[in-house]
Amino acid sequence: MELLEKSHQVRKKRVSSSKVCLYLRSAVPSSISAKQVILFLFYQYYCSCYYEFAGYSGGQATVVGSVVVTNLTKGIRKGAWERSEVYFHDIPDEIIDSLIEEGIILNVAGGLMLEHPLTLPFVDTLIGTADSVMGLPRSLTEKLIEETL
Repeated sequence: MELLEKSHQVRKKRVSSSKVCLYLRSAVPSSISAKQVILFLFYQYYCSCYYEFAGYSGGQATVVGSVVVTNLTKGIRKGAWERSEVYFHDIPDEIIDSLIEEGIILNVAGGLMLEHPLTLPFVDTLIGTADSVMGLPRSLTEKLIEETL
C-alpha cells in the first residue's frame, strides 16, 4: 500500500513520466514478492499512461498518417500522407483518471480518442479530419484508389 500511496502522490505532482518511473523503481525494495512486482508494473504503466494523456491538456497533438494503395493488375502503386492537428482545452485530472480507469483509451495509439464522450468536450480545434486522427483518412484513401484504377 505504501507504493500505491507514493505513486498517487507523484501522479498528482505532474512530473515527467521518466521521473515517476525512477521514483517508483526506488520505492520498490531489492527483495520483492511477485505481488509487489505486479503492483509496481501496474503503477508504472498507469503513471506512464497518465502523463502521456495529461500532456494533451491545454496543448495539442499532431497525427501524421500514410496510405499506400496498389493496383495488382496494373502494377501501379500510389502513396501519400496526411497531417491533422488537435488542440485541447485544459482537461481536469478527474477526467483523465476516468479515461484511464475505463481502459479503452489504452487500446488506441497515443490514447487519443476524439469521439469518446469524456474527451469530446475538451477538443478545442481540429485541423484536418477526424478519420485521419482515428487512423485511416477516408478522402485520401479514396483519392489514391481513383488514381490507381
